[in-house]
Amino acid sequence: MSRSPIRLALTAALIAGVALMVPAQAAPVSEEATWTEQWIESGDGTPLHADVMLPASRKDDQKHPVILSIGPYFGSGSQGTVWDPQEAGPSARFDDLIEQGQIFEKGYALVYVDSRGYGSSGGCNDLGGPGEQMDTKAAIEWAAKQPWSNGKVGMWGKSYDAWTQVMALAQQPKGLAATVIQSPLIDGYRLAFENGVHWAATWYITPGLYANYD
Repeated sequence: MSRSPIRLALTAALIAGVALMVPAQAAPVSEEATWTEQWIESGDGTPLHADVMLPASRKDDQKHPVILSIGPYFGSGSQGTVWDPQEAGPSARFDDLIEQGQIFEKGYALVYVDSRGYGSSGGCNDLGGPGEQMDTKAAIEWAAKQPWSNGKVGMWGKSYDAWTQVMALAQQPKGLAATVIQSPLIDGYRLAFENGVHWAATWYITPGLYANYD
């Protein structure tokens, strides 16, 4: 029995979409840091999940400059698929920054925030829309007001979490002191519709792969 070209193409796209996602283990918390999970309320009430890492050597009343990143890559420390076991711990996405930059030894706090609709955050992602834009503002202003923060927040990221920095700059949140924007997504429409064709493999599957399920 022959299969239709459309069915074969969709099957290949699904397989390719899954294969492109490489499982990543949860990162062990650096010996130089302590890790806690916190919740941030966005402007419309959507709860945003955050991994907060503070220097292990800090004193109780010490305040730190904050490095913050918000994006879809941080959920439960895994960048793998929904079939991978979920492990406790912060994402390993920016371990190079932690290790080579020695940020905890230098007194920085590090905050990873799950974009709405991803990881352990609530809501539905609207791809750079009003919801995600207000989330960047809420996350930065929350970090700037924490008792362990000195009120200055710098953002770090690449690709999607570089794009959220562009959103943040447009919102002009209180406390945003610097951004390091690396290879940001610029045109959301072209990402979803390359040459007018919807990317079934990378667009429909990707949100599900990043999602956490009970």
